[in-house]
Amino acid sequence: MGGTVFDIQLAICSVEAALAVLQLEPLLSFQLPKNLIPRGGYDDREEFVRDVTSRLETAHAKRKRAREHE
Repeated sequence: MGGTVFDIQLAICSVEAALAVLQLEPLLSFQLPKNLIPRGGYDDREEFVRDVTSRLETAHAKRKRAREHE
């Protein structure tokens, strides 16, 4: 096997990911959904950025549609 314990550690845990995303709220001027970050974290930064970007786009689109129907 030859692996180490570090081979199974996530690059970004879900708590770190949530803290990073919370810093975006003031910039986006709207509250992000509580379930934006899935449990388990991410294997690498690219996965984190790709997933969070997609989820932010979806959250923004939902917010925009809701505001159009007010």
